[in-house]
Amino acid sequence: VWGDANCDDKVTMADAAAIFQSLGNADKYALSKQGAKNADCCNNGDGITANDALAVQQFTANLITKLPTKSA
Repeated sequence: VWGDANCDDKVTMADAAAIFQSLGNADKYALSKQGAKNADCCNNGDGITANDALAVQQFTANLITKLPTKSA
């Protein structure tokens, strides 16, 4: 599931927090392989960035209706 960084099958603010934590201290708060794949939801393919966490926050707050992906 796009944005599901903690792999609990739903996109919530906990996923944004997991992304921010992994960015701040990857050794302590590493995402699983699948979690990292899910977390790269904004401009998929550019790696995990703060923009991914921001997109998850906006999605959960209903400010956007889908997570942005890189156009083909």
